[in-house]
Amino acid sequence: MSFEEFVLTFPTSTVEYQLLRSVENFVGSQLFVVLVAFLKTVSFVISGFLLVLIVYFYIKTNVFGEKIKSIKAVVFSKPTGLKKKLVAEFHDVKVKLGNNKNEDDRQAVIKADSCLIEALNAIGFKGKGFKEIVSEKSLWSSVSAEKIIKAHEIRNQAVHFSESLTHAEAEEAIASYEKALKDLGCL
Repeated sequence: MSFEEFVLTFPTSTVEYQLLRSVENFVGSQLFVVLVAFLKTVSFVISGFLLVLIVYFYIKTNVFGEKIKSIKAVVFSKPTGLKKKLVAEFHDVKVKLGNNKNEDDRQAVIKADSCLIEALNAIGFKGKGFKEIVSEKSLWSSVSAEKIIKAHEIRNQAVHFSESLTHAEAEEAIASYEKALKDLGCL
């Protein structure tokens, strides 16, 4: 329907006609275009602000936010005394493993396990059971929780039955511990 057709159906009083003409003039004016652009910009800014606010409160109130904080603290931290210590200790683990002696393999597996536990404690996983901590899927990217638990079982075997530990088992456990420590940003 064109404007002229609309005007013909519109009541013919002068006031109503003038009002309709003023609305038409306003809608067709540059001021209206500027006003619409301004309102679009303001609504976009407000929407963006509200979205940022929603994400902020989600992270602050969610348990997921606490996990992100602890992981971020380790990953993005500068080398600290603990990280340097773990790097040095894990280097000793690799040296012992390279000796290919049963007692050195046993000590290497035990030391690698203690390095991982120390790293987990440093990022806030104190007081929980080892399997419960390791089962946190958000911590691991290059190693599975099952492999870390198996490495821990190999460590327990090394502590209680030192003669039954093979060099291949020790290598497997050390490889799992190394990947886990790298995932935590400690190596």
